[in-house]
Amino acid sequence: MVSPKYMVVLLFALTACPAAEHDAVITVNPTQIVGKVNPLIFGNNQLAYPGRPEYAKYGSGLWDPDKRAPVPEYVALSREAGITIQRWPGGCIAHNYNWKKTVGPLSERPDMLWGLPEFMTFCEASGALPLITLAVYWGDQNDAADIVEYLNSPVGKNPNGGKDWAAVRAADGHPQPYGVVYFEYGNEDYHGEHKTAQNPNPRKITAEDYARRYLQYQAAMKAVD
Repeated sequence: MVSPKYMVVLLFALTACPAAEHDAVITVNPTQIVGKVNPLIFGNNQLAYPGRPEYAKYGSGLWDPDKRAPVPEYVALSREAGITIQRWPGGCIAHNYNWKKTVGPLSERPDMLWGLPEFMTFCEASGALPLITLAVYWGDQNDAADIVEYLNSPVGKNPNGGKDWAAVRAADGHPQPYGVVYFEYGNEDYHGEHKTAQNPNPRKITAEDYARRYLQYQAAMKAVD
C-alpha cells in the first residue's frame, strides 16, 4: 500500500505534467549523411576473471585451452558481426587486476589459461584491435610501463629495467611486438573497490588522486613507447 506522503508526491507529479497539445512527429531521412561513424564503437568486452574457469580457462567460449587456439566459430562470428575492438580484462575485475599473473609459462599460471597472450591471439585472429584496461587499485606506473614493454618493445630492449618483459612475450610465442595503441586507466573507479568478506574496507580513489596518477602512468608508458 502506498503511504500518504508518497501518494501526494505521485499526485503532484501527475498534475504537474499537462498533456501534450500536439503530437510529435519524427521523420527519418535515410539518404542524408550526417557524418562518419567511428568504426571503433563496435567493440566487445572480454572478461578474464581469475579462478572462474568459464572466463579464466575458456574465455567465455572464445578459447580452446587444449588446442591453445581461438575457437574458429567465434572468430568467424566476431568478424561477421563487425567487431573492431576488444577490451580486456573487462569490468570491475580490472580494479585489482595483476596482468603479470596472466603471462609466462602455463605451468606457472594454471588458473589463468585465458591470459593476456591468449587474448592477443584472439584479437589477431578476429582482426580486432585490443584495448587494455589498467588497474587503479593494484600496481603503479612502473607496472603500466612493464605491460607496454611486454606488448610493444622489441626483444632485447628493456627500457624500464627489471625483468625483460619483451623476452617473456617472445617465450609466450610472439617474438614480434604487438604494437598496441589503446589503453585505459581503470574501470568505473569512482565507486571504489567492491566490498567483500576478504576486503571489508574497500578503497576509493578521489578525482584529484586519479588525475595525478593518470599523468604518472601516461608519462611512464610513453617513455617505453
